[in-house]
Amino acid sequence: MTTDSASLAGMLRAGRHALARYTGTLLAVFSAQLVLTLMVIFAMAGVLASAFATRPLFDRAVDGDLALWIPLLRDHRALFSALGWMGVGAALLWLVLSWFLGAGLIGVFADRPDGRAATARAFGANGASAFLPLLRLAVLSAPAYVVVALALQLGLGAVSSRLEYALSLRSLLCWAALGAAPGALLLHLFWTIGDFARAELVMRRDSHGVTVLAAYARAISYVTRNPRTLVHAGFGWLLIAAVSTGYVLASFGQPMVGGNSAITLLIVREGVALVRLAIRAAMIAGQVEATRERPCPVVAAPPRRGLDTA
Repeated sequence: MTTDSASLAGMLRAGRHALARYTGTLLAVFSAQLVLTLMVIFAMAGVLASAFATRPLFDRAVDGDLALWIPLLRDHRALFSALGWMGVGAALLWLVLSWFLGAGLIGVFADRPDGRAATARAFGANGASAFLPLLRLAVLSAPAYVVVALALQLGLGAVSSRLEYALSLRSLLCWAALGAAPGALLLHLFWTIGDFARAELVMRRDSHGVTVLAAYARAISYVTRNPRTLVHAGFGWLLIAAVSTGYVLASFGQPMVGGNSAITLLIVREGVALVRLAIRAAMIAGQVEATRERPCPVVAAPPRRGLDTA
């Protein structure tokens, strides 16, 4: 029987309470994200300034002249390739860092420490001790994303003729969404399973000796038997998508003239990133609350030694 705290409403309440109680922890995680983002932005800006500072055509391209991007990309392939690999490296670095930060957040939401010192200890201890198990979990769950990629390929391939001959942007987006829907649903399922596996690994790794494989198997069983977990996570991802879409629509077509506009755009973008991070943290807190109410795994007792085994 589902308890109140493990219900959908209980998971949503847990997320709201966690954000209100551990706002400082959330801001600390956001600061780490902000530092990495600024490092990448300044590095890319320095590279672009050294190559295009004296070329007004680049300024016109940035301001929205798409035709000018064709010669720029053609004549500076090595430069833009290097920028792309720089972005890939930053994304991989953030992925690795997110295992530590995510484990720290799960530990704080699970232990519910009081005070800054206790919160910092819980965050650091859980992040450090669960880093390698979360790395193994990422490797274990990698084949699931191969299935997602195949589903996306098959779905988009089934509507490829519709995409090729679409007469309007609206028609193109509708058919693309229809073709990507099976892969997106599978991705949502596997993401939710991974979230619950991470929560159980962090919360019960030491006290119950839960292994990575056992946590993943139990997460698959729990998520498939409790659709409310998918509804809860889906609600969070829809909020994130709505915030991101609103930002894109608000900034689309706006000329970025001068340093003040660029700084304003950066501040707004980081504000949107903070809102997205808060929604994601609320999702994690709700999943931690549901994991707390789940039955603990039964661990077999070690064999007794001495006269009983002689």
